[in-house]
Amino acid sequence: MIAKLKDESPPLICCFCGARTGNDPIWMKQAEVAGRKLSEAGFGIVYGGGTVGMMGRLADEVAVSGGRVVGVLPEFLKHQEAEGEARASTIFTQSMHERKNTMYQLASGFLAMPGGIGTFDELCETIAWLKIGIHDAPLYIWNIHHFFDPFIQLIDNLKHHGFLNDDDMTKVKIVDDIDTIVSSLKEAISIHK
Repeated sequence: MIAKLKDESPPLICCFCGARTGNDPIWMKQAEVAGRKLSEAGFGIVYGGGTVGMMGRLADEVAVSGGRVVGVLPEFLKHQEAEGEARASTIFTQSMHERKNTMYQLASGFLAMPGGIGTFDELCETIAWLKIGIHDAPLYIWNIHHFFDPFIQLIDNLKHHGFLNDDDMTKVKIVDDIDTIVSSLKEAISIHK
């Protein structure tokens, strides 16, 4: 089990999403919606620390809505993922592994949204750690406009070929509505404490 770092007030949701904007304005709009809804529900976020793309928009919206924002950024990505002033308290790390471990230690729950390879790396590692018991925090995948449908098909294919059980995915919730996710996170985290 991951040892939690101190100072978990308010609970922080670890958010995985793109450092790019994507090619449809809906992605950035939904990042704003997520930030606002999480903040209004009393959550802060811990995220990859960038100021660009969906992750930057999400962090900005949480901060503007009065929520706590903690960014975790490797030193070597400062010039790639951080432009201008961040609205987050930023923790700088030496490696990607240290970045992810710090995010996991601070998280009371997880939310994956659309993104690229980095987002899927974080999501898959979180699923793997959940599966083997390194953490047991709630994990939600927000399937905005069916973005994660191919990933769901991959999971089904892994099950079909015997590389994954239904039980392995019981703690992973794939939901297409942010309001459902936020209310479920509130319930899960209050039970989990």
